[in-house]
Amino acid sequence: MVAKNELEKIYTNKFLLLSILFLAIGSSYFILGYHRIDMNLYFYCKRSEFFNIFFLSATKLAEFYATAIIIIVLFYYRNSYALFYILLTILVTLLVYVFKHHIFGYVRPSLYLKDHLEIQAVAGAPLLQNYSFPSGHTTFIFAGMCYLSLLVKSHFYQIVFFVLALLCGLSRIYLFQHFYVDVYVGSILGICITLLLYFILHEKLLQSTNPYLSFSLKKYREEK
Repeated sequence: MVAKNELEKIYTNKFLLLSILFLAIGSSYFILGYHRIDMNLYFYCKRSEFFNIFFLSATKLAEFYATAIIIIVLFYYRNSYALFYILLTILVTLLVYVFKHHIFGYVRPSLYLKDHLEIQAVAGAPLLQNYSFPSGHTTFIFAGMCYLSLLVKSHFYQIVFFVLALLCGLSRIYLFQHFYVDVYVGSILGICITLLLYFILHEKLLQSTNPYLSFSLKKYREEK
């Protein structure tokens, strides 16, 4: 269970507030009747060498090396922080796999347009063909950044985490890997998974007094 002070922290969390704002404004894309491919084509027309490098870098925030660095840093501060992140990673990976491969299985933008337009891939990001919905990168980055925002008190860092998550999500559209709806739903899914796991495991894991779980290399070094 989550204590009252933790609930207040959640209510004032800038990552969550900005995410709600993004989802509210972003819903206008559907309300106004834009086609699912419209945002992909808009970004495609705006491609440049700078944006190619920028969004290719942004998309890597949800990939192995960035994840490994975050886990190492979390272990430095507290074992339980890193273990929660690992559990979150496993849960997101499994759920996204089930959704993509066993429930939806929609094609990706490049395959959707194959009879109308030949899309050129950005170097370093080969175009994928199937299993588009929801966006795994977006689900993972919003889940991870949401969790990190719950660990820090700084509103500045909470805003930074939101910006990183949003850029990673948009990179999936820019790189022609996902439709806007894949990213939109992925962001909701990632946040919901994190909050659910946080409510369930906050006291049992994150605030555990177990010597192994509560061990902090940072505090150990400071005490030496």
